[in-house]
Amino acid sequence: IANAQGAVDSLKTAVALCAQEAGGVVDACSDGAAGIPTFTATKEVAKAVVSKGVITATFATGVGTGVDSADVVYTPTVSPGATSVTWAVDASKVTNTAAAAALTKNNK
Repeated sequence: IANAQGAVDSLKTAVALCAQEAGGVVDACSDGAAGIPTFTATKEVAKAVVSKGVITATFATGVGTGVDSADVVYTPTVSPGATSVTWAVDASKVTNTAAAAALTKNNK
């Protein structure tokens, strides 16, 4: 799970920078625009797509029971006047409870 989260971290950073440069608005923060790179698959994450700041990452197969091919959605929130982005994580498609808990706990 840690490797998968690490693979998504570069996209989270890019979305945060995009939001900062756009005055806290993430509407332009999508794949290939506003500094958001196109994701390169890893052993753990088969694909990741960014649309209006929301990142949808799909686990690869062979990661583990209850995790394989599951989507995890990271939704950014930029509060008015804030200097940071917070992330809501929807790991409901991950049926491995320990993995889902790790994904949710380690993304703020």
